[in-house]
Formats: sequence, C-alpha cells, structure tokens
Amino acid sequence: MPPGSLYIDLTTLAPMKRNSVISLFFHTIFFCCFAGASVLHAQVTYPTTPTTTPIVPKTPVTVPSNDVPVITAPTLPGQVQQQNTQNSQNQNGQYNNTPANSKFPNALPQAPTGSGATSGKQRPAYQRNNMPVIRTNQRLPSEIMADKKWTWNRKFFQNMETRYNYYFHAKQKMNAAVRGIGLQWQDDYNHLLPFYPYNVKNLGINNTDLDSVIIKASTGIQLHDPRGKWIPDAYLLIGEAYYYLADYPNADATFRFINTKYAPKSKSQYKAIVGSNENNRNGTAITVATKEKTKGFFRFFQHKAVRNDAFLWRARTLLEQENYDEVRSLINVLINDPNYPKRLQPGLAEVQAYSLYRQEKYAEAIAPLRKAADTKGDKYAKARMRFILGQLYQRFHKRDSALAEYHHVVALKPDPIMDFQARLAIAGMNAGASGGSLEQSMAILQNMLKKDRFTIYHDIIYYNMALLQAEYKHPPEAIALLQKSLRAGSDNMFQRTMTYKALADIYYNGKDYTQARKYYDSTATFMTPDFAEAKLVNTRKNVLDDVVKKKAIIRQEDSLQRIAAMSEPDRVKYLQVLVAQLKQQATQQELAANSPGNNYNYNPNLPGQQLVSGVPMPGNNSIDANQAEWYFYNPNSKSVGFTEFKKRWGNRPLADNWQRSSAGTPVSLEPKPDATIDPALLLTSDVKPDSISAQLLVKNLPLTTEKLQASRVKQQDAMFDLGKIYHDKLEDAQMAIETYDSLLIKYPDHPKKEEVLYSLYIWYGQLNQQDRSNKYKQIILTQYPTSNFANIIQYGNKPADTNAGKIREIAAAYDTAYLQYLTGRYPEALDQISKIDTTYGYSSLQSKIDLLQAITYIKIDTSATRGTAALQTVVKKYPLDTAIQQQALAILDALSRRQQVTDYLTHLQVQRQNNNGQVVDEHVSMIYPWQRQQMHLDSLRNKALQDSLMKTAADSLAKIQADSIAKANLPPPKPVTPYKLPNETAAVPHFVVLRFTRVDKALLEDVLNQFTRYNAAQHPNDKIEVSSFVLTPTDIMLIFRLFPNENASLEYYDELRIAAPDKIIPRVRETDYQMFIISRDNFILLNSTKDLQGYMQFFQQNYMTQQ
Repeated sequence: MPPGSLYIDLTTLAPMKRNSVISLFFHTIFFCCFAGASVLHAQVTYPTTPTTTPIVPKTPVTVPSNDVPVITAPTLPGQVQQQNTQNSQNQNGQYNNTPANSKFPNALPQAPTGSGATSGKQRPAYQRNNMPVIRTNQRLPSEIMADKKWTWNRKFFQNMETRYNYYFHAKQKMNAAVRGIGLQWQDDYNHLLPFYPYNVKNLGINNTDLDSVIIKASTGIQLHDPRGKWIPDAYLLIGEAYYYLADYPNADATFRFINTKYAPKSKSQYKAIVGSNENNRNGTAITVATKEKTKGFFRFFQHKAVRNDAFLWRARTLLEQENYDEVRSLINVLINDPNYPKRLQPGLAEVQAYSLYRQEKYAEAIAPLRKAADTKGDKYAKARMRFILGQLYQRFHKRDSALAEYHHVVALKPDPIMDFQARLAIAGMNAGASGGSLEQSMAILQNMLKKDRFTIYHDIIYYNMALLQAEYKHPPEAIALLQKSLRAGSDNMFQRTMTYKALADIYYNGKDYTQARKYYDSTATFMTPDFAEAKLVNTRKNVLDDVVKKKAIIRQEDSLQRIAAMSEPDRVKYLQVLVAQLKQQATQQELAANSPGNNYNYNPNLPGQQLVSGVPMPGNNSIDANQAEWYFYNPNSKSVGFTEFKKRWGNRPLADNWQRSSAGTPVSLEPKPDATIDPALLLTSDVKPDSISAQLLVKNLPLTTEKLQASRVKQQDAMFDLGKIYHDKLEDAQMAIETYDSLLIKYPDHPKKEEVLYSLYIWYGQLNQQDRSNKYKQIILTQYPTSNFANIIQYGNKPADTNAGKIREIAAAYDTAYLQYLTGRYPEALDQISKIDTTYGYSSLQSKIDLLQAITYIKIDTSATRGTAALQTVVKKYPLDTAIQQQALAILDALSRRQQVTDYLTHLQVQRQNNNGQVVDEHVSMIYPWQRQQMHLDSLRNKALQDSLMKTAADSLAKIQADSIAKANLPPPKPVTPYKLPNETAAVPHFVVLRFTRVDKALLEDVLNQFTRYNAAQHPNDKIEVSSFVLTPTDIMLIFRLFPNENASLEYYDELRIAAPDKIIPRVRETDYQMFIISRDNFILLNSTKDLQGYMQFFQQNYMTQQ
C-alpha cells in the first residue's frame, strides 16, 4: 500500500455509486476492445454480504520520522452494527478465521493471475454457505498494479478513472466543505482586518465532510496504479483536508511526502534530489520546484504538477504552527527558484504577505501584499487585500496611497459592509488629504445618511462623524453625534460598545472622570470578552471606580460637617426641609417607575434604549420628553445649574483652572452657610422612604468631638488617596496638585504633610512650574530638615536602611522589574515598580528605581515625552548621585539625537569603516575571582594613606593639565568610564555578550537561531535567553541572560568560546564577533555611555591574561 493512504475495505464499495454515465461508457469500451485490460478489475470482488470497514479511529497523531503522512478517519455509519455481526459470527466458529492482530483483518483473498497462477499455491478453501476463508497476506490493488508494465492503455484508463471516479468527487466535496467559510465571520473595521476572513482553528466546517474527502481520495489511491498522474492530486486533497481540520502534524507530513516522493529524478540516480541545480546552466541557483511547460498551445491543457502547490500549502501549515523561521527559508528558496511556475507566483506572494502580516511586520508586508492583490483572481479576496493595504498605508500616514486603495475597494464592488467601510474611510481621510477639509468629509457622510441602502448603518455614520469632530478638537459636537448614534435604533451591539467607549474617552481626556466612569461601565457591560480594548476599558473603569468612591466620601463627609457646624435652630429647620425633599424625590421615583414611558421599564420600540439590570445606561436620550434627560440637553437643568454655580462661586471670567486664584492659591473649602448639600448623602442605602425623619438624619451627623474627628480623618485619607490615584494611575498631575493643595488648606496639620509637600514639589517640577516647585522644596528643607524627604532633595538618596531583610526584599523586587524591562515586558515592569513604591516606600535603591521607571516610559511612549520628563526629574532629584546623573544625562542626550539615530538604523547593511587595530591573542585564559590578588586586612590602612596621596597628586596633575589645555584652546579629554568589578561573594547578575564587528541583518538572525538551538539542546533546564540588542548603529550584540553570579557567566563564556567556532556557528568567521561578560550594573553604565571601547579595555585588564 502506498505510504500515507488510508486503508479502505474494498468489499464495502459494492453499495457505492459507480454507475455514472462517464464511467459506464468508458468501461463498456474498455471491456469490449481491450480484453487484456480486465486484469485491472480482477483484483476486486464485490460480495453480496457487506463486512466491516476497518477505519482507523481518529487519535492524536505522531508524525513518523520518514515523513510519511498518517491518514485517519472516524468510524463510518453502520460500522458498529457490522462489527457486532462479525463478533457473533466469530463466536459461532463460522467463516472468519483471521488472527486478531492481523494488519488488514478483512483483506480479500488474492485472485489468481495468468495460466500458472495456481502452481505452488493453495486455492482458498471454502466453508459452508460457500463463504471464503479470509487470508492475511492480501496485497492492495495499487501494490499489484505497480508491478505491471506502465503501458499506454493502462496509463490512459488509470488516469481517467482516478480523475473522474475519485479525485473529481473528492474535489467537489472539498469545494462544498470550504464554500461556506467566512460567511458567518464579522470583521472589526476599527482595527486591522485579519488576513483571512476566518480562523483556521475554528472554521465551523463539519468534520464529516472533510473526513469523506480523505476517504474518497484514499480509496482512489489504493485502487489505482501509483504511477498515475492524479495520485499526487489525491494526496494534496488529503493534506488540504487535514489543514482545514487543524490537524497540522498530519497535514505537514502529507505535504512533505508529496515534495519528496514526487520530486524530479536525477538522470544518474533513482533517488530524488530535492534542491538540485543540475538543470541550471550557470550552476548558481538552487531549484526545488518541478519544472512545468510554459510554451506551446497544449500547455493550457497539460496536467500541472501539484508538488509545486504542496510547497505553498506546507508554508501555510507551518504558519499556523508559528514556525516562522522555516517559512521564511522556504519562501526565500521558492522566490529565487527559476523553475517555480508563474501560475503560483500570486499564491507565493500571498503566503509571504500572510507570514509577515501575522508577525506584525506590517511595513515589510506591503510589497508582497500589493503583488498578490494585483494578480489575485477572486474579486472578494482582492478587495480584502486592497482594504488591508489601505489600512496599512493609513497606519503609516500615507494618505494618498491609502485613498487609492480604498477607491480600488469601492470599484471592485465587494460585499456591502466592506464597500460601506471603504466609503467611510475615504470620507475620514479626505479631511486630512491635500485639498480636503473637515467640511467636505462631513458633507460626504451627510450624503451617506440620505441614501436608503445605508439606513441600517446610521449609527456607524454618526460614530465616524463624531470621530472626525473629536480629531479636530470639537468635543461638544462629537458628544452630540455620539448621542445620535446611540439613538439610531440599531441592533449592532459592537457598534454600541464602540460608541460608549468613544464617549468615555472624550470625557476621560477632558478630565471629567465621573462621566467617563459611567460610560466605561456601559462599555464593559456591552463588550464581548474578545473586545480588542477590553483590558484598557476594565483598567480605567476600575481606577475611575476608586476615584468616584473617594470623591463621594469627600463630598459626603463635607456635607455632614457643614450641617454639623450650623447652629441647632438652623440645623433643625434645614433638616426638616431636607426630609421634605427626600420624600418628594421618593414619590417622584415611584411614579416614574410605574409610568409607561419611564427609564426603568425597557420599551423595545424606543430606538437606542438599552437597560442593564433594570438601570438605563448613561447617554440614553430615547425617553419621553417629560422624563429626565442628559443635563446639557435640558434647559431647566442648565438654568438651575447656572444659578447654583453663580450662588456658590460668584461672577467668574472664563479661564482655565478657575477653581484656583490667579496667584495659584487654592480656593478655601471652609463650609459656608448657603452652600448646597445633597440630601441623599445623609442617608444610607437601606433606609426606606417612609421612615425618613429629621431625627434619623441627626444620627448620621458628626455632632460629638469623636465623630467629628473620625469624619475629618476619613476625609483626609480620601483626599490623600485621591491625589495619589490622579498622579500614579491617571497620570493627571494637575488634578493631583489641586487635590493636595486643597488638602493642605483644609487640613494644614495633616499627619502625612511631609509626603504631601514632597509630592507637590515633584509634581510641580513635572509641569515645569519651577517657582511653585522651589516653594515646596524650601518648606521641606526649613520645616522638616531631618526628614527623609529633605535628605532625598539634598543628597539624592535616603540614609542606609538598617533592616537587612527589607534591603534584600527591595533588591529582589528591583531585580524582577529590571529583568522584565530587559525581556521587553514593559507594562509588567511598571506595575512592579509601582508595587515597590507602594509596599516599601522610599529606600536606598530609590534612585535606581526612578531611573528604571524613566527608561521604561521611553520604551512604551514612542514620542518619549513622558520618559524625558521623568529623566529630567531624576536629574533634579538626585544631583549628588554621580552614576545616576551620568546615565540620565546620557540618555537625555541620546533622545535629543533620536531622529538622527533612527535614520541611521534604517540601513540594512552597515560596515564598520575603521577597525580598532588590536590583535587578539588566541592563547588567552580567564581570570577567575579566586585568582585575583587579595587585599590583606593589615594593609588596608596603608592603602588608604596611599590612595589619599595619589589623589592629591592626581588633583595637582589634573590642574596642570587643565591649565595647559586651556592655553592650547583644546577640548577637555573624555572622562574615564567608571566600570567596577563586583564583590566576589555577592550574587550579582551577569550577562554574556557576543558583539558583532560588522552589522549584517542576515548574519544576526542566523547566529541568533543557532545559539537558540544550542541552548535548547545543551542547557534545557537553565532557561538561558538569547536576544539581540542595539547599543549603537554599528554595535549590535547578542545578550545571553541571566546568570546569577560571575562564576556562572564565566563558565558559560568558556563553553561558548570553545564551541562557537567549530560547532555552533562554524560558517561565521571568528573575526566577525567578540565575546565578553558584563555585570548588570556595568551593562547599565555601558548602555548609557555607549563607551564599548572603554569596557573592552576594562574587560581585557580584569578578565583576560596572556599565556
């Protein structure tokens, strides 16, 4: 039996339909004219009683080492019943005497062939009922036919029957199975579209349909001569079926089998040679493809070699397995293969684009995607590729190219949704294109609102109009349009989710956190678990929940304190008025709950109305006119609000930060007798409206000294926490400053006043308000000179921690954050830093923690605005910490030249112009820590005296040199980089570094892959990570991390120094790279100074010795 085919019991083929017109016609001609060809059918016997079909059950597959695919299928209908019949016959001792462990238990007896077929062989015996004895050594028809001559008549009929009786029907089943793919798929046009409108792992195809493809193709393989030209096509169908079943090991094995089994044969050898250049004249190109005829009239009717198709299918299979390196290698070979057929070039470009797109290499994916889109035949697939191209061009701010692609989509007339989205994209981008304007884009969208075919998309159109208004800084207009989108009456829950989120973002960016919290809550209610921005929504929602809670506590306690501060007669009168208001509100709510058009009874006929747990969602305006609606849409509410504002704040001019005076002093929060108080804040949630009374309200008032103090403490803590939340979680320094300024005015003797003052000093510095920052700095230095915060301001650090256990905990937490930074997990690193600050407060490592936080901000923020501000804060905060100062200033200097470095890095190949000229001796050995000369205790005093004398001499010499340099008008010499050897007994993390002496992208990727494989094989339990690192445009490195101490890194260094030239990277010249070890602290210093030459000298002096 040919490898990779599914064994099918041929006795079950009797009930199958074999009486097609074509088959009957050719069979009649065949039996009449070519009697000798009857041997083709002599191998098959159709008994009247069907027997069991031994289909291999579907189990997890292990791909065999010889690349032969294992083909499986589920149990066929009726198999269980037939199996029971066979078992009963075996129990009665009837005709089946096949051993239980037979490979093919139901194989038919071999039919005699030729005149002497019976000589030397025993004919099969028969039991009662003339039932045959089943033999166990039966050969398949395909195996028997392979031994016969491949004559022209055999070739003709074998190819014809394989094609029309089996391959044709299997192909039809495959087409029917995959025809419905993507019909139920819904795209999110607010993000980059998936490359294909389906997920291979969740296609929703009936497995039975694909299993029937496998069975049909396998039957054709087993019944017909394996030399037929349609046998590879049957194997390809089997591989495709496994691909759509997400059975990638079997699919990959099938495609590999096709590529090796049907590879072109060399003239001198029978064995297939994959990757031969014997047919290439110049002998330089490697070819793995099967050459196809490209000339002549009959080339259109010639059978195509599906082996070439199998290459593309295998690439797609490897992509689903995320084996990107092998896919890239295979695609590169096929692109450069001179024999790869032209008909498959569009498919090759499509697979290449899919590979890059899947890896999020969008810039590189544009070129092959354009090639695939230009040559694609299916207009729906072409339209999708064009739309993705438009999105990619839009992502890279190429408006003209994006508009051209979107116009292509409209011209192709794809499905209505994509056509609509393309028109939306054109309208949105037209505002920023040359010659366009916001008014023109809004007019295009308004015209779309008037067309009947876009009626169901009104919510989306209003949403896009709102996005345009928000982009051009028109928040009120954007909010109004988003409200119209909610009232459009669409059932599109995804669009409703996007609208709620857009409203939440507008309020969030406008710092109206109370309203933003409501809309984020609505977004979280409607969004699905796979919503792209679900994490952001939940994070902001949770943070704003804390903000709302803290503000509610502040307002509640403030109201209680104001009422408690009134005189008793005024308080009684005031409470009586509040009781009447509360009862009136309860009555109105009860009437509203029972009315037919209220907010609390969902009416499906009201467009856009959505309820969650019986509560109307914010932003819903589709209610009766007499009911409450959004504040700014109600003139009565606006007039009342204006009156209350004027009553409380007076006539104020329109200005920013109106809550604070022009001098920067916050408005006093002392209670006023005419201040408005929310009566609902005086009640608990479990109080019934009927039981509300003045006596009940009095119980909640802080009338005693203890209750008043408790209320104040509660309010103080809420204000302190609110300021931290504003700054740390919402990154809103302005709101944090206003909260802490108000806190100091209301509670000047706050127990955490030192920290509040220090926070204000830092936050004003971040806003570049140095006068205010210096004010709080002086307050700390004069009023709290011995505090830790004063020490931080003056000396850049806190006195040494006395708790050794705490020091180790902080160091371990810092190491975790630093490792997360090195491995690219920047959000996790920021979370870890936040935990350190929250758990341990200020510590001796605070300068390093702040610097790590600053450089992590740079990695996350592409504009580096936040990171630059954090670095400037570090420079001002730690003026006496020389190492931190140097690193922060070096990074700031690099950021100032960021564009220049970015432009330089865009070059693919950069060759070092001048080598350092140093000759590295091959006979070197390492200096281990125990080999260094140790300092005796009795010589420490002498060494200290010697160091003092040397320092004095050095200062004098430096002064003389400085004077000489000043006279010569020369620039000062470059300072020596202060690299340090680690303590021998300390567990200082180390890295092993491989530095390339020439920059080559292909070289870097190849070496990275080789070392990754080496570590996986030789150090599977050590978890050694390898990654590339760009120190400068001409200094590219591989970092091997993380080693717990110096000894471990030296051992690994010695191992690589010996194994790399011969075993790991033998094709790379030893002059193309250098290796060294470096401690974590020295690496941070190296990264900031970029002084690689200085560290190499340090490494040679301290780690290397000549032999």
